[in-house]
Amino acid sequence: MKNKKDIYAYSFCMVLALVIMGVSLGMEQFESKIFPLLISFPIIVLAVSGLISTIRISEKASTAGGASESGKVSPKSWSSGYAAVYTLFFCYFIAIYGLGFMIATPLFVLAYTKLREMKWSASIGFCAAVTALQYGVFVLAMNIDLYPGLLFE
Repeated sequence: MKNKKDIYAYSFCMVLALVIMGVSLGMEQFESKIFPLLISFPIIVLAVSGLISTIRISEKASTAGGASESGKVSPKSWSSGYAAVYTLFFCYFIAIYGLGFMIATPLFVLAYTKLREMKWSASIGFCAAVTALQYGVFVLAMNIDLYPGLLFE
């Protein structure tokens, strides 16, 4: 596969988020458990999405030859954006602190999907779906007041 680095990076993100979730579930207070779960949830969803698309791209590239005429991998290779993705994750944590979960999560998902060069309609749809799922699960179903951020306290 041409994108083994991508697969390793997505796998690392998923494993790290799952470890964080596992550690948080061992905490005694419910309030201590919820923050790592809220952060890990969108990271896992987006890492799985990236992993699936990377595998699909790798399969298409292997059936089509996988390289350009000069022998180089396409310049749209996702592996060139690792620094941008990890910077985006860091900005997500900062945005949660400043803006709260209900604003930071859709911004993060929108930025991530646009970084992955998804169409605007797909990006907005995915952003709306993740936000609705987050609101439905944590606010409506579990009756948890999500952190509003420093700006809205």
